[in-house]
Amino acid sequence: MSRQKRLKNKRKSMQRLHTSLLAGTLLAGSIPGLVHAAGDNTAASSAAASSKFTDLSKTPKSKQDAIQEAAGLGFVTGDSTGQFRPSEILTRQELAVLLTRVMKLPVSSQQRSSFKDVSASSWSASAIEAVSKAGIMTGNGTGGFRPGKPVSREELAAIFVRAVNGVGAQGGSEVQVQDRSKVSGWASDAVDTALRLQLIDTPDDKLNPLDSVKREDIASFLLDIFHSGEQTSTISKVDGDIIEVDGKPYLVDGKLKELLGQSNADALEGAILRYKSANRNINDLSELEIVKSAVVFDAKDTVLEGTLKISANGVTVKGASLSQLTLGQGVSNVNVDAKVNTLVVDGGQEIQLKGNALVDTLKVTNPGAKLNLDSHVEIAKVQLPTDLKWSQVFANWQQLDGQIQRVQGGIDDRPKPSSTSNSTSSSASSSYPSSPSSPSPVTPPVQKNHAPTVQNNMDSVTAEVTDGIQTVSLKNVFADADNDTLNFKANSSNEGIATVSVDGENLKITPVNAGTTTITVTADDGNGGTMDTDFTATFTAPQLPPQQPINHSPSVANPINDVSADVTDGPQHINLSNVFSDEDNDSLTYTAISSDVATAEVSITDSQLTVTPLKAGQVTITVTADDGNGGTMATDFTVTFTASQQPINHSPSVANPINDVSADVTDGPQHINLSNVFSDEDNDSLTYTAVSSDVATAEVSITDSQLTVTPLKAGQVTITVTADDGNGGTVDTDFTVTFTAADPTLPPSVGQPSPFISEMVWGSNYSMAVELYNPTDEPIYNVIVRIEDYDIYVNDPIPAHGTLVLYEISGQMTDTDSYSPTSFDSFIDSTSPVALSLYINNDIDHVVDQATYTPGQTLRRNVSTIKGSEAFDSSQWGQPLPGDTFDGLGSFD
Repeated sequence: MSRQKRLKNKRKSMQRLHTSLLAGTLLAGSIPGLVHAAGDNTAASSAAASSKFTDLSKTPKSKQDAIQEAAGLGFVTGDSTGQFRPSEILTRQELAVLLTRVMKLPVSSQQRSSFKDVSASSWSASAIEAVSKAGIMTGNGTGGFRPGKPVSREELAAIFVRAVNGVGAQGGSEVQVQDRSKVSGWASDAVDTALRLQLIDTPDDKLNPLDSVKREDIASFLLDIFHSGEQTSTISKVDGDIIEVDGKPYLVDGKLKELLGQSNADALEGAILRYKSANRNINDLSELEIVKSAVVFDAKDTVLEGTLKISANGVTVKGASLSQLTLGQGVSNVNVDAKVNTLVVDGGQEIQLKGNALVDTLKVTNPGAKLNLDSHVEIAKVQLPTDLKWSQVFANWQQLDGQIQRVQGGIDDRPKPSSTSNSTSSSASSSYPSSPSSPSPVTPPVQKNHAPTVQNNMDSVTAEVTDGIQTVSLKNVFADADNDTLNFKANSSNEGIATVSVDGENLKITPVNAGTTTITVTADDGNGGTMDTDFTATFTAPQLPPQQPINHSPSVANPINDVSADVTDGPQHINLSNVFSDEDNDSLTYTAISSDVATAEVSITDSQLTVTPLKAGQVTITVTADDGNGGTMATDFTVTFTASQQPINHSPSVANPINDVSADVTDGPQHINLSNVFSDEDNDSLTYTAVSSDVATAEVSITDSQLTVTPLKAGQVTITVTADDGNGGTVDTDFTVTFTAADPTLPPSVGQPSPFISEMVWGSNYSMAVELYNPTDEPIYNVIVRIEDYDIYVNDPIPAHGTLVLYEISGQMTDTDSYSPTSFDSFIDSTSPVALSLYINNDIDHVVDQATYTPGQTLRRNVSTIKGSEAFDSSQWGQPLPGDTFDGLGSFD
């Protein structure tokens, strides 16, 4: 009996490549679904060359574009025939390979496998090991990886969350989908995170969590999540661990979280980012532009390596260190409390610079800029444009004595002191012009600078560590022949022993540990001349134990407000983290007591206080903070719980009794829809349970509102169904189900028809094929063929009264419309018989047919066979034929 079919294996067709094929197609990147590292030029050119696939005509245009773009980037490739096979199901091993290459995971050169169902020599083994080691994809808990199993959408969501390090991420916009209840329990948290991070799409507001992912779907995900590059975007929202830029959520971690986190949410509103991203994480920030006025941006202890640009007025910038701070057009006032390497003034207007800023270089790029510096702003070097005068830039130049050390470029028209030694006070003041716009020209004679010299050597310092800071005067240590004003700096050879700092002419030595360090002091005359001198500082351990510091008890900073709630509102939660303060910054622990434990109970987890009502009434809650050093402080507040009138619940009722059911055992499970059987006056959501009076005759199960009765043998059972409204109301209804046995007069060899293995061919050169026959009047779906413990999932049905032929793709057989390529895995090299099993309806617990598959033989089933056998029965088969006998495949008659 001939027929035509198309079989699409649910597993990826795994090609076993010969040596010659490895030398050709593998290097060309022809293994389906593989990707290339972005930095591999060979792979990139190969991907570009193969980006025109021949089988995308029926694929939606948007998916075609994504596939071609991903191929151009080396993310995906087709097979050696130029096909991408877009409609085939994506398998777990294919996804492992994709993620390994796209994320550039390290791959071992040694052949090994940690999973019992993955051969160490398999083409996907190294990638599976890589994603497993990275914690991105895991096994099933019993030692298997299930490489050929399709990837569901909820599984893909969970894998993507792990791939972007998003497990446990907080914040972001919640996404509601209509089929949220269908998400498996194990995937619930991951799906929620994936939705908030937009790692998975929701067509028509549905997730379709249990649907399988097709090969045509994966390219757009890879481009969206893993395509890296530099971008410029606008911040639209900061929420917890997630920052939205141009409406797309990204994760922020590490040091950048201090800059782009919740504490700076107000300042970041509408801010412009220039950054690099990878795996949906912001990794490298090159510029951050603040555009909102009157905000505070606090970099805390994070060193901002990129540029911070201010484009709004009244902005306050705080932080440890900024690489570059740029003041843009229109900014007239800014407050800076930070150390700034380079401060760039781009604006051409008057600017008030306030705060406690230490600026290494102030660079003025706009000749129209006019700066008014606060008295606490200190600048080491000013860079001016050519021909721009000092007096044109600084509005308050007369008040800047000592705040600016030197000027580069432009015209330094600061007034210089008169060179006449016997000038009167009036003539001396004339050398300092009253107006900065018209300074008196002074042409001093060119003089040779003399470097400072050491006038008095410094004595060694000896003290105990507990003596604290040692101050040494530098006033008479150095001399300068030119009478230049000297500036000092100091260095400690071992900062683990002591650190040093200079305050004017005083050197301060701060002990850290017992030991000796060499202190080097440098005098700088500001004209290129320097001189060093050094001495030793020795600190000894204290002879007596240091006095213990006085402990200060905690205090109440913010009293807890009284609480009123209904008993039905449930537990009330109070955050204690801001209630108390401690002068010594001790870590506080908390305890709480309820004045009436019959009315309310209390518990504390970390700094979270929970008050749980037991009945209506009022209690006083006393909370005590303990600093661990003997200091405690208590505060109390009242909690009042009121009783509310509970609505009367009405139990469900039976609206439409279920009719009795009669069926043959061979008819299989019987399905009854319960959605219209019951009604509920309160419109409560009902849940259902069912009980069979004889579980040996029939079993029952319920999914949502679908009741399934599965026969186990002939007989009659009573099924009792209970509806529960969740508020204490229930109602039962029952009905009988009678299952009759098959006609006992039929001989055992006849019975009821069922699919079976009709022919097995195992020839030379990997020429292997298995023919399946369906003697029933309906197509058979969800077929699984198992070779030993290796499962082949078949996506298309076995047609009614027709056959399916599966053949090994690496063999010598020719592909036709009636044959389907697949992979027999490592069994193609076996020299011993293997067990072959057939399952239907994806039910691997009930075998439909068994056979013994022997190398070098062709076996054909007797044409009188109409059903499979649970154990191999050689009497149902003809005599063995040579292994390369193919002429019987494709029909069973």
